[in-house]
Amino acid sequence: MHGSFRNRIYKWIDERAHIAPAVEHVKTKEIAQHRHSVWYYFGGFALFLIAVQIISGIVLLTRYEPSATPAADAITGKPLCLVRAIDSVVVVTVTDSNLYDYSMGDEAAFTYAGVPDSGLPDELRGKANIEYTVSKDSIMILPYSTTAGIINPQSKHTAVNDSSKTQQLVADTPTAVLRQTPDAPAILLDHLAILRDTTTGEIIHPSAAYASIQKIVTTVPYGALIRSIHAYGANLLVACVLLHMFSVFLLHGYRKPNEIMWMTGVLLLAIVLGFGFTGYLLPWTKLSYFATRVGAGYPENFIPGIGKWIAGMMRGGREVTGETLSRMFDLHVVVLPLSLVLFAGIHIALLQVRSTSVPIGAKQNGSKIVAAILGAISLGVLAIYKATASQFDFTSPWFVIPITILPIVAGYFFSNVLLGDRKTPDGNLQPIRFYWNFAMRDYIVWLCGLVLLTTLAIYAPWRAAGDAGMPIDISKPLITPTGIHPEWYFMASFELLRLIPGEMAMILFAAGGATWFFIPFLDKDSQRGKASPRYTRVGVILVLGFLALTWLGYKAVDDEIHQAATTEHVK
Repeated sequence: MHGSFRNRIYKWIDERAHIAPAVEHVKTKEIAQHRHSVWYYFGGFALFLIAVQIISGIVLLTRYEPSATPAADAITGKPLCLVRAIDSVVVVTVTDSNLYDYSMGDEAAFTYAGVPDSGLPDELRGKANIEYTVSKDSIMILPYSTTAGIINPQSKHTAVNDSSKTQQLVADTPTAVLRQTPDAPAILLDHLAILRDTTTGEIIHPSAAYASIQKIVTTVPYGALIRSIHAYGANLLVACVLLHMFSVFLLHGYRKPNEIMWMTGVLLLAIVLGFGFTGYLLPWTKLSYFATRVGAGYPENFIPGIGKWIAGMMRGGREVTGETLSRMFDLHVVVLPLSLVLFAGIHIALLQVRSTSVPIGAKQNGSKIVAAILGAISLGVLAIYKATASQFDFTSPWFVIPITILPIVAGYFFSNVLLGDRKTPDGNLQPIRFYWNFAMRDYIVWLCGLVLLTTLAIYAPWRAAGDAGMPIDISKPLITPTGIHPEWYFMASFELLRLIPGEMAMILFAAGGATWFFIPFLDKDSQRGKASPRYTRVGVILVLGFLALTWLGYKAVDDEIHQAATTEHVK
């Protein structure tokens, strides 16, 4: 009965869409297995990460507000400020009416160390309910009130709460002062400090964009998890696409008849990098603002003729403003996703028709050895980075690239254990059916990747640390913080522009990009089905050059920070 119903549905669709040839092709499609088969899984993992980004992005889109306008409290209309807890505080409600110092229902706040119970007085133990806790150095967004006051000239020293610290002021005559106080319960006011800009001393007014993200990660159920998955997924996606493209290049997978597949892949890499650049500004923090200002200024500074026009189109004016945020948001959620769907669709359709390309002269065994070497190198890089880094950074390429490889290697071995390999009598690997044998192997890799993403999001939630993670207020004077730099995948370009004169660097970028796009037609040996060691060497040099420039870029940033710290110490 069920089979008959499926047959009728299939026949109905086939009569209208003529899908029978495609279905038959899918049933018989095979994937070659050889020494470098593990590299095939990077493309599938990239597709999985794209799906994760689309789903998590849609969820975040429902709560994100793309506005650089300073946010205000929705009920009172008061301006908002950032408040940092200067103590770890536990807030309790008294439940015993027989206590001498407290009335039933009274709220009280106590500092604590370790667990919240450690801060409760003995007389309240078992006689008060913990309502909530505020951890030291945690940051909240609250409305605040500004009130006028007069310093009494009769008292030479009058304590004035400046919301960030208590100052002892001396007054010979009546002096008007403004008190800016966070709208928080009175029992908490002594434990809170309004954050101010480190360079101007002004109160930081968070934008609607920043406030909406903070609301996502603090009040929306699973909001912090989804945001962390989206942020980590973006970095893993870039790393995975880069690894996939370099592996295809080194294995000469671009040769006939896969030229169009290669060119759509290059366009997909550009789109993924575009996602990284446009999404970077959306939190509207100091780091994102100044990094975008530097990045958007490159065309104007280094491209003659149309460079100024390109920069103006990106920014929506001469400077990075709320208009820039709106444009980046539109690109991030409309233009780039539509482009991604178009070229990814073409890329996947060509892959289904042409299948994967077997490297010239590739041996039909030893794939587990290659996978084990990849995993060992990745673990080694992570161990070295952990041992040598003064401050571990989850956005560093020395973490992101190895951690992208590990789920692919783990999934590859799990799939071999669960599904096995068919071998010929001489020990070579036989081709396997794409559906459902190879597809199931892909899904196991995806599950390993999902476990990795979720683990990172839970145990290391995504956040920008320090002053760079504070919101930016463009209505106030702006001073670029020391050590601002782009994301890791732009660091090599950033360093190249620093080392080579501007116009020459842009010419090099343009020529390199065009060469990369048309490489299938330049590599004549691969087109004829011959080995091409010259282009293999070029690929190895490009990989090493990318890693070296990235390292030099981070070293230059560290040197800048160290120099600034030394200068400040001398002052």
